[in-house]
Amino acid sequence: MPRSFVGRPWHSITGIILVSVVVFILFPRQILFRSGLSGGGISGRSGFNETVDLVSSTRISSSRREVFVLRWVDPGGIVTQWPKPILLRGAVLSRYDASLGRWMNAKWSRSSKVETSSEFTQLGTTPIDEQRQTHTVEVQMRSLASDVIFSPWGTLAIATATPRLVEIDRSTLLLADAGSSDIGNYASYSLRVQPFPPFDTLRSLQGESGRQSRQVSFPIASVRDIAIEALQSMDVSSERQEAETDWSYNRRLSRALAEWLEIECAYTTDLRDFIQMPGEDPIVSFLTRYRFGHCEYFASALTAMCRSLGIQSRLITGFVAMEYDEGTSSYVVRESNAHAWTEVRTGPFQWETLDPSPRTVLEELQASNSSWTDGWRWVYDSLDFFWNSNIIGYDQRSQQTLGNRFVGGWQQNVDDLRAEVGERLATINRFFKLGVAGYVWMASISFLALCFIVAYILRNRKRRRILSQIGCGPLTSSERRRLSSDLAFWTDALKVLRHKGFEKNPSETPRGFAARVSQRDASTGVALNRLVDALYHIRFGGHHPNSSERAHAMDLVRQIRSAGDRGGAS
Repeated sequence: MPRSFVGRPWHSITGIILVSVVVFILFPRQILFRSGLSGGGISGRSGFNETVDLVSSTRISSSRREVFVLRWVDPGGIVTQWPKPILLRGAVLSRYDASLGRWMNAKWSRSSKVETSSEFTQLGTTPIDEQRQTHTVEVQMRSLASDVIFSPWGTLAIATATPRLVEIDRSTLLLADAGSSDIGNYASYSLRVQPFPPFDTLRSLQGESGRQSRQVSFPIASVRDIAIEALQSMDVSSERQEAETDWSYNRRLSRALAEWLEIECAYTTDLRDFIQMPGEDPIVSFLTRYRFGHCEYFASALTAMCRSLGIQSRLITGFVAMEYDEGTSSYVVRESNAHAWTEVRTGPFQWETLDPSPRTVLEELQASNSSWTDGWRWVYDSLDFFWNSNIIGYDQRSQQTLGNRFVGGWQQNVDDLRAEVGERLATINRFFKLGVAGYVWMASISFLALCFIVAYILRNRKRRRILSQIGCGPLTSSERRRLSSDLAFWTDALKVLRHKGFEKNPSETPRGFAARVSQRDASTGVALNRLVDALYHIRFGGHHPNSSERAHAMDLVRQIRSAGDRGGAS
């Protein structure tokens, strides 16, 4: 019969916790969102995504989970409601893969970093023109933990509660958190924005990347014919007018196409009846066959039609703030407020925002999804953000910060060792040609080895404790193993007696201790004296108990535990 002892589960729990902490620290996770990286669409999703997958997208759920709250402060310092929905950019998608039906983002190519603080740090190279109306956007995170800093287009300055490093892509004006001395993601930030920034301000933000203008096209040729037909139905000529500049041409046609989409297409989040036709692009299906869909289809269609006409445009994903709470004077942005829209180039440094999704329908959907539980979500918002930022969002950057803070110079040594181990494992994997399964196999072996080491350490600690409690002198390694195994019942008995108030003195012999216990508690003393007999027989008689004798010893320990609980002895 296998041997067990009182309190042993605590050792298992300690080992599990230790292994969990080690695994947590050594194996960071990827951050929830990482600006500039491509990902796949998820069916039935809600929340921000850095790609738009029109093939696998079926239904956008109406999650009421709060991702952040936002306050809009006017130039006079008064918190107010902006007359339009506030679009907060998270990703710029400028490449469409027709074989996948997916919009993807381009890698950041012209980025720079700025150090932020509680005071506003300018993102441009010239001072903000304060003669223009400059507003402040204050964002407080709820459940979302992300590297992406969601912001309106053309943000001029940023302030953060704690010093952080912020990266800005000059070609798209996207913002991302590049880290700080704190572990976890940012919890709040403030932005300075101008609804109509002047030319010089935009030039200082974008630099030379803002001057670039290239010819664009769309890989599905039939989209151009659809766009021209749509313009004709709106009595808008697709030909350039006399003395019309490129920017005026872009503005005129893109606005007409956005209006056509809003009139001709129905907005719905349920696409179960949107059947993907073999060999037909989903954008073409949306424009010709169904003419219903959600924001991703509206924005994809507008972007595709503009590009087919040579108009430089791009698809944007992020959040739309439209639910205004009068009580707190703030916007509540939920997962269901994830949104997609289009930006069209209308100047050397200017991009005009066009949202072809019907605003009234969006507001009606927002109102219909509200419930009485929304007002109580703040109760667990802080815990939700802490979990997402510090546990789920514990990534390589957080790992490095933790190492620099507590380990200092040892961090580089650990990194070098891990890199060397990784290279050796990769060499083994290549030699045996195991592929991806080889890494899984080696990771499993490493984890089991770590568990074995922890179990070995805990077992040695218990062995030393048993031998010290029976007062063993110098012993051979084989004798130590034998006695620590055969006399484990004595440690269990002493622990039970300690809980009952009987503490064995270090100078007291086992027999003397049993006699003292018998004077105070006769029933406990009987069982304890039998255990002392077994102890002496094993310790001094060289006896090796069999399984039935081990089981009998544990029965005596249980008798001691169940005996009447009385006062302790000194």
